[in-house]
Amino acid sequence: MVVLIGRWAILPTFTLFIIFGNASSGGAVAPPLLPPFYELIGRFLPPGATVETLRTAVYFPSAQHWKPILVMTIWLMGTLAGLLVSTRLRGRAPAP
Repeated sequence: MVVLIGRWAILPTFTLFIIFGNASSGGAVAPPLLPPFYELIGRFLPPGATVETLRTAVYFPSAQHWKPILVMTIWLMGTLAGLLVSTRLRGRAPAP
């Protein structure tokens, strides 16, 4: 995000992952008890998918669900694709 947007990349990143991600993850409060908006987006953000994967692994080890793992895989592939595209477009790599 810093390569594409610059130092203002913190605003969309903070909003998406901290404000929406943590509130909708279902870690502190079970997803059915969340408001409908947060329950809906929580399934499609990495924090919510991670909490659901861990909860299923701990309480139901023989019944793993593939949906949260698919969500995390899509986010990983999308992030990697964005990194590769941004470094090609800008002609530089992120600082180590």
